[in-house]
Amino acid sequence: MALRSERQDFKVDKVDTDKGIYVEMEGIMQVRYYSEDLGYEDWTEDFMNFQARVKEIPEDFCLKDKETTMQGYFYCMVCNGELKSLRSLREHVRGNKHIKKAFEKKRQILDLPQEPQNAPRVKKLKKERPRVDVGLTLAQRLEECGLPAIGLEYISEYINPKKPSDHPMYTCRLEGCKSAW
Repeated sequence: MALRSERQDFKVDKVDTDKGIYVEMEGIMQVRYYSEDLGYEDWTEDFMNFQARVKEIPEDFCLKDKETTMQGYFYCMVCNGELKSLRSLREHVRGNKHIKKAFEKKRQILDLPQEPQNAPRVKKLKKERPRVDVGLTLAQRLEECGLPAIGLEYISEYINPKKPSDHPMYTCRLEGCKSAW
């Protein structure tokens, strides 16, 4: 069940499905009720009002009542999708596509500027990798760093005699070690 706390003046800052908060403003989702009974008129309720009114949504909320044939289900207005279980509601609200569409709807309602549809992505700068002097041997590097090294007697360093500027290669003679070139 979706657990919720008491709220007098219902105001939502952020969606948190663990606390039973699925929408942060009106116009995103609805709770719809349907019945096969001809005398029953289908009706809807905005999910914002629903979550303010209902303390916890029972797991069997979307199951059809066999006596009245009435069934409640959730409808996402921004994604145009029916959600017929509490589990699918939780998963849908956490989905990236829904979140993106809900933000677009929120921008539209609050008259915030829209992001251009084909806006270029902002490139993230890659972290600069530290430069390693290829010309140094393992012994020289260890002397330079000044820290003790254990197990050096098992390490063999190979330097290409024809081209000493190549990276040196190392292998371990310790039994069970899977080091390779």
